[in-house]
Amino acid sequence: MMIVVIGKILLGLGLMFTGVQMLSFVLKQVGSRQFRMLATRFVSSRVRALAFGLGSGAVMQSTSAALVILASLISAGMMLGFIAQSSTAVALVAIGLAREGILTSPQAFLFMYGAAIGSTICKVMIGQRFRGTSRQLVRFVNIFNVFGASVFILLYYIEVYWHVPLVMALLNSFLPDLDDQAAWVFLLFNLTSAIFFITINGPLTRWLARSLPPSEEEGLSHPRYLSEFQPEDPDTGLALIRLEQARELEQIAAFVATAREDYWGTDLSSRYVAFKSLASEVAASTATVAAMKMQPHTAKNQAYFQTRQALLDQLADSTASGVKIILQASTYPSLKELAGACRESIDFLLTSLPPISRKQTIRSRSGYSRTSVPAMVRRWNNCARHIWTATNSLRQMTRDACWS
Repeated sequence: MMIVVIGKILLGLGLMFTGVQMLSFVLKQVGSRQFRMLATRFVSSRVRALAFGLGSGAVMQSTSAALVILASLISAGMMLGFIAQSSTAVALVAIGLAREGILTSPQAFLFMYGAAIGSTICKVMIGQRFRGTSRQLVRFVNIFNVFGASVFILLYYIEVYWHVPLVMALLNSFLPDLDDQAAWVFLLFNLTSAIFFITINGPLTRWLARSLPPSEEEGLSHPRYLSEFQPEDPDTGLALIRLEQARELEQIAAFVATAREDYWGTDLSSRYVAFKSLASEVAASTATVAAMKMQPHTAKNQAYFQTRQALLDQLADSTASGVKIILQASTYPSLKELAGACRESIDFLLTSLPPISRKQTIRSRSGYSRTSVPAMVRRWNNCARHIWTATNSLRQMTRDACWS
């Protein structure tokens, strides 16, 4: 009989995790720029953010699920909370056990308090691989759970050993059923913590920002100007895209710096991933502008920016590949000088590219000439080809040095 009960519990948890996984997959599919802008609009103020959080929690019924998709009886609850990663799921189990008379109300209370701490354990371990804002979120959820559990466990022991009427006395006064008491104590647990953390939200947010500042990679991967993008104004959208593309070109030039001996910043792979994240946002915004109604000269400019975005992606791939070869060749003393020469050559090629300047934007409003875009395409294509040529021989020499 016990095996059947445990099997049903595990089956229920499996169905819950399957649902969370399906929800995460679907959200990734609809994670277009329009969807993210809509979500950002929902949380633009504290009241909206609170309402959005209430809705998300009501739908997912798991703070861990929401975190992972933008992480004696107390010990037993901690263990089940660690496995389930959902204090709500454990609360439902506790309510069911209380209804069947297996647990008393104090035991069910401790069961749920322990579950809150247990679900925090895995978040602490998962949060170690996060940096910046993501780790701030994990830390906030952990503090939320530990605070609520600590306060209510303390109230429980004060009520039991010092006979001070607190939570259990309040519930016994108007709720005779044990399962109702378990459900209400779970509500009070979360409501009390939520009210407390809303009141200290400002100081806590500032403390988290100081103790866990955003990483350099996070700043590189997020758009800096597209947050001001208005879907009704294609000219403004193109101006903001131009600014982001200027940032992209600066990031590509920074790839070369990672191959220098005195460099101590973000490594090449992290910079490349950050660039790809930013480039996907810029490409999505460019596609959004393409779907708008616009004047002929604006449509010509949009095609220019779209072409330039494709060239930036190609240039980034060539530069990242070339810098990787330079880093590999630098480990061999016989190739170190040649690798340095290739590095400086790539740096010169990138700095010699025409800048994405304000002057170009003003010119674009009256339309580019027929030869400007082909000339720009040839210039940037030549740069990518020269980078490939400069590192192709170095790649073969590195292979020969490796085999020898």
